Amino acid sequence: MRKRTLEVITLPLWVNRQSYIRVSFAMKMSFTSLCRVGFAALGFYSSHAHAQPFMIESPAFADQGTLPIRYTCVGSSVSPPLQWSNAPRGTKSFALILTDLDAPYGMNRTNTRKFYHWGIFNIPAKLQSLPDNADDHLPEAISEAMNDAVNKNYNPPCPPEGTHRYVFSLYALDKTYKDDAIESAEQLQQWLEDAHSPEYRHVLGRAKITAITSF
Repeated sequence: MRKRTLEVITLPLWVNRQSYIRVSFAMKMSFTSLCRVGFAALGFYSSHAHAQPFMIESPAFADQGTLPIRYTCVGSSVSPPLQWSNAPRGTKSFALILTDLDAPYGMNRTNTRKFYHWGIFNIPAKLQSLPDNADDHLPEAISEAMNDAVNKNYNPPCPPEGTHRYVFSLYALDKTYKDDAIESAEQLQQWLEDAHSPEYRHVLGRAKITAITSF
């Protein structure tokens, strides 16, 4: 019976060496690229996982807490101090709107609607707070919109009956407005909350704090 023999082909050393170098280099590059992608993804996740939310708060009251009498119609009728942090990148101005969510209306005053107490816009992006009694300390760059009391100042909460929720809504915007572009606080909030409004896309972030008042 004829024996079969296994033929082994031995390539020249320089061919084997070049192939080894090429394979090793390719593997090294693939591993390096994989590491870069991995670290980039890890960095992206880490930066987003630890990103702080855009927020507004007040040293005068906690969210869902009672609004001190000083800031109501039976007190000094001045606005409370407010401060915010972590504005989105690209913010060029802020707008602030104060609404009463429980204002009664109608013949029997059994229905409720929003009542707009305050609206200011073109708050400079570098500003991170408003002081107590802000109306007397607003920078010239800030514009005030008409409220439902038909004036452009802070109209203090003055609930006729029951418990009312007063919401301070802060918007981070990628633009500023001409002083006469906004007729009222209601119009401004409708622009910034209506997804069909062309102004909606200019909102980079929203934050709010709610105060409770009852007499």
